[in-house]
Amino acid sequence: MTKETLQKITHLLGLSYQELAAESGYSFATIDSYMKGTRKPSEKIQRFLQKKIHDAYVSKDEAIVFLIESTKML
Repeated sequence: MTKETLQKITHLLGLSYQELAAESGYSFATIDSYMKGTRKPSEKIQRFLQKKIHDAYVSKDEAIVFLIESTKML
């Protein structure tokens, strides 16, 4: 996952970097390093975001449903 993809997913989910850190269990410094591209996002944060996307889809988040349905991601 690139830093740009991570930034876009975080924005789409409506999470600030601080909220992402708090919800995922990562420190803000780690999230910040992912967002700046100084560290590659871990598999764990990628799985965390996949679950957040799935949960948003199941709860019928309009933007997520549109994205998934229009691109056939699931």
